[in-house]
Amino acid sequence: MKTLKLEITKENISLAARIINESGVVAMPTETVYGLAASALDESAVKKVFEAKGRPQDNPLIVHISDMDMLYPLISCLPDKAKLCAEKFWPGPFTMVLPKTDLIPSSVSAGLDTVAVRMPSNEVARDFIRACNLPIAAPSANISGLPSPTTAEHVVRDMDGKIDAVLMAGDCEVGLESTVVTFTTNPPKLLRPGGVTAEQLREILPDLEIDKAVLESAEAGKPVASPGMKYKHYSPSCDVTMLIGSSEEYTKYLNSHNEDGLCALCFEEDIENLDCPYVCYGKMSDGKTQAAELFEALRLLDDKGFRKCFAHAPNLSGVGLAVYNRLIRAAAFKVKELKSKVVIGLTGPTGSGKTTLCDIAKKYDFEIINADLVVREVYKKDLAIKTLCDAFGEEILSGGQIDRKKLAALAFQSKESTDLLNNTALPIICDEIKDIISRSERDYILLDAPTLFESGLDKNCDFIISVISNEEIRKSRIMARDNMSEDDANMRLAASKSDEFFISRSTHIIFNNGSKKEFENEANSVILNIINNKGE
Repeated sequence: MKTLKLEITKENISLAARIINESGVVAMPTETVYGLAASALDESAVKKVFEAKGRPQDNPLIVHISDMDMLYPLISCLPDKAKLCAEKFWPGPFTMVLPKTDLIPSSVSAGLDTVAVRMPSNEVARDFIRACNLPIAAPSANISGLPSPTTAEHVVRDMDGKIDAVLMAGDCEVGLESTVVTFTTNPPKLLRPGGVTAEQLREILPDLEIDKAVLESAEAGKPVASPGMKYKHYSPSCDVTMLIGSSEEYTKYLNSHNEDGLCALCFEEDIENLDCPYVCYGKMSDGKTQAAELFEALRLLDDKGFRKCFAHAPNLSGVGLAVYNRLIRAAAFKVKELKSKVVIGLTGPTGSGKTTLCDIAKKYDFEIINADLVVREVYKKDLAIKTLCDAFGEEILSGGQIDRKKLAALAFQSKESTDLLNNTALPIICDEIKDIISRSERDYILLDAPTLFESGLDKNCDFIISVISNEEIRKSRIMARDNMSEDDANMRLAASKSDEFFISRSTHIIFNNGSKKEFENEANSVILNIINNKGE
């Protein structure tokens, strides 16, 4: 197949539109990245897109429109919140997932009952869609899995001979794919970050949730509603690992791991302190320049023949979240945190004496994160109140706020109800704790969390101390501390994990037999061991 390279003229746009209407495929520019365009209503044309990209067919496509009139036949409803977002962010790098009509083939929606739609702000793209006079399905115009194309030359390199034509426009302004939000959940959920940031969205959608797959690998075998969630994406042949840390930590690590074929994918601020080859992708504090330069930088790694790359991770605020999302997929989720701080998890059966150990750790200038206090603050927030009321009913409220005694009476009455509490509350609490850890400026952090392992927070800890005590000592402490009856205390004890559960998962164990002096001596010994020997 000969691929036409079409300069941007009115005649060439008309020619490209005729190709689309004859079931062909044309690469078109947008403000985000170049897209591989085909009629969104034509199964045979969409099949050609998948074939040209080598794209898995369970990965949905985004449908591009030129105006609102083109939207309504494609969707069965437009929620009020979605309409507000369309008014604010269209045309622009913003995609909405909405319930679809039968007009959208299953090949476009990957068999789902939803469709992802956006209206690009690029004038050439909208002129082209208008000339086609139909909605356009257009994933990024690259080989599936490789960095997305931000120039026409990138498209030609990947697609020459595989598609009918390329509209040869200039560089893409944004440089990353669009932000994707689904309005088929309540509240709406951010599926893929992009040029429209979470902060901007929350001005209209204050209850917006961020899907776990934004920063983590999507669950295997689970359908996804947006492209860019399910597979390793945006990746050069060069092996990429992402490093999280300051410029000093990053450059120190690179210089100590320098070897043939290694490259730093770095910020401008890193360059003067690096002893190895580098490719720069913007300034550390400027997410927009990082977004605009990232895919070109990833392609350069292969052009220059590097076999290994350490990428300096961006900040997660603003457009930086979208850059991080693309980089972590380019690295196939290989991430290393270059932290100078040491996080120590503190756990054990309830009532075992962990508070005393916290008091000792304060003397060594540890920052203490008391998960129970974090819970109290989280439970005051609207998201937690709604989530827990949905799970346990409004009888857990007093004066519109969560009554922890009422909640505990329901949550600890059976294993099933305890599991329900963990499954609903822990994700919200964990996000808050991780944020506190990331903002801490202390060298040592002690995280006091009774459900450290169940929550998964143990993965954020360098060492784990479990305090173990006998049941009678624990019961007396719980009754005094929480003003509980003996029956309620027994219920709380029954809900606790066994001693062996904690012992088998911890790096350090402290047995509290009731002797304050012996306990303090052992606690001091463990803490000093960690400080002086890094736990070895």
